[in-house]
Amino acid sequence: MEQSFIDNYKRSLAKYLPAAAVDSVFNYLAQHSVHLHITRERYSKLGDYRWPRQGHPFHEISVNGNLNPYHFLLVLLHEMAHLDTWLQYKNSIQPHAHEWQANYARLINLYLPLFPTDVSVLLQRYTACIPLSRTIEKQIDAQLRHYNPDYTPSQDITLNDLTPGTRFPPFRGRREKAHPVDMPLPRGRPPIPRQRHGTGGGGPLSTANKSLMEPTIKHRNGVRRTSHRRNAAIIKDNGCVPIGTRHKNK
Repeated sequence: MEQSFIDNYKRSLAKYLPAAAVDSVFNYLAQHSVHLHITRERYSKLGDYRWPRQGHPFHEISVNGNLNPYHFLLVLLHEMAHLDTWLQYKNSIQPHAHEWQANYARLINLYLPLFPTDVSVLLQRYTACIPLSRTIEKQIDAQLRHYNPDYTPSQDITLNDLTPGTRFPPFRGRREKAHPVDMPLPRGRPPIPRQRHGTGGGGPLSTANKSLMEPTIKHRNGVRRTSHRRNAAIIKDNGCVPIGTRHKNK
């Protein structure tokens, strides 16, 4: 292999990969005679791997070229893990079986120092055990988008932005957004407040707090029923309708 070809190939890789990953990735591709295809954006997939076959005796990997360098590297590692797994088991196992997951985790740990700290922390959690966590994988994808050149922080609050213990008030309507409330999370089982019967009686909570803690349902015959489950939703069930909903008295 001529040195000029090697230099040009590495310069091409440097456009899509972190600089520190270029040499090791090139050595892997050359060792396994991999044809690497960098494609346009594909909405159905980020990359794929094809094993050698009749008329095409080469390993073939494709990766979307619109990904940022860290995302490109992670997708490439995903496909390299498919290649390693095929060399070991051919087509005798499922594409994302535990054997593939083990190879993927091994490659991620090998390249872990090349990722930013926030992504690296998630990757460490992701590869800590097999089977790999789909939930953490989605968090990694979301975090990698922060390194896109056109990334702009969103004003919306996602679950990944919340800290443990964040609580929400109950929904007041299907179209209304829920906003987090800075309230301490109580320990143990929450206490059950006493019910109010009619206009008399009382409870340990004020009327304002009671509306937040006890979503109330009114039956068609006028009998009030109170759900004690905290932050429960007001539901329509067995002829019951939420208070404030108009209906004809029978």
